[in-house]
Amino acid sequence: SAFEEQKLMVAGRYIEELRARGRQPEAIAVSLEAKPAGSGGVPGAAKRLARLSQLHGRIAKLRASLASDAGWEVQRDSGGIKVLYQAHGSGSVRIRVDTQVDAPLFDLLALLREVQLWHLWIPSLGGLGLSESEELGRTSVLNMCFRARIALPWPIRD
Repeated sequence: SAFEEQKLMVAGRYIEELRARGRQPEAIAVSLEAKPAGSGGVPGAAKRLARLSQLHGRIAKLRASLASDAGWEVQRDSGGIKVLYQAHGSGSVRIRVDTQVDAPLFDLLALLREVQLWHLWIPSLGGLGLSESEELGRTSVLNMCFRARIALPWPIRD
């Protein structure tokens, strides 16, 4: 949830602050693991800290990427809707849509999460046609991976 993401970002900033002051959060985590559970010990603290640092870094990088148009190619900018994309070496494409929508956030999230129904309300994607879509996975409410089959014109295949 957005609340969980915010808590993660606060914890990540705290870890960064410790490092900036010359403290070693990893050493602190190892010492916490060494203590008995009843005496303030935290089993798995080093592993949790490593995961927290990794997630914090990924979210911070994503937020920085979304805060600027640097590295993004503008596909279209008209009618108050700006569509940008980033192609990656892996073959995946990250798509970003910047616009203002006069609707409750819950309704928007519900609509975006119904991936299997997208072909019904976006039958003509960029004039090509969205024939199929499915969710492949989700790591949070706002972060999901999906596959979409788009009807491409000849000689390119779907």
